[in-house]
Amino acid sequence: MVSLYEPRAIPLLMNDCHVWYCSINDIQPWHLRLLSEEEQIRAKSYKKEQDRVRFILGCTISRIVLSVQLNIAPQFVPIARICPHCKHLHGKPTLTRGNIQFSVSHSEDVIVVAFIKNYKIGIDVEYIDSNIDFLALEKSVLTEEERMQLSHLPLRKRRSGFLTYWTRKEALLKATGEGLMTSPLNISVSSPNHPAKLLSFHNRPSLIQNSLLVDLDTRLGYIGSLAILGGETIHIKQFNGSFILKEAFTSLNM
Repeated sequence: MVSLYEPRAIPLLMNDCHVWYCSINDIQPWHLRLLSEEEQIRAKSYKKEQDRVRFILGCTISRIVLSVQLNIAPQFVPIARICPHCKHLHGKPTLTRGNIQFSVSHSEDVIVVAFIKNYKIGIDVEYIDSNIDFLALEKSVLTEEERMQLSHLPLRKRRSGFLTYWTRKEALLKATGEGLMTSPLNISVSSPNHPAKLLSFHNRPSLIQNSLLVDLDTRLGYIGSLAILGGETIHIKQFNGSFILKEAFTSLNM
């Protein structure tokens, strides 16, 4: 179940999933002060302003929401980004204590962060860019069956259809922690005109019965998907992050 947008952070209960949305227009100068020293260094390393802002907002939303769950100041939330393969600080952000899992995604001017207790989670959002050459990408993303299903869609829906496939697969790969280490061709999901569902995952057949895949009600012009590994009935609540990104300045006494 997916609820309507809510404005404030509330306690994360078992089998709840909270999905927070914000825009690059929500950036405030004081957001940088909530980040860890390593995050601040990384933020300043981005050459493009849009990339820098999206990274800062993803960190800020994560820290503010987690601070409510852990009852500590946002800047003290223990988040690590150690890559399990090379041990450098560019891996998936994880909470180093507690049982909350979270996942961050952004595209164009939208940033989303999803939170859940105990279960692995992945989220992906993509802007429906009219310039994207999906025909050049589909062979490296879609299986033969998926390409056939895509070709059956009306021409005007094929770009968004391709991105539906893409976000479903990307969300799953983020949830497993594999990311781009595993080719999207190793995953098969339902067609865009059917409810989201994992059909096959190379060498991991147990995931078919133990994963939840959901298409999100994103902002106009975007496609989004959420993957949760394990769990039973999950109640998905969506939140507007714009409010806390502005009001937190007062409530946190920054």
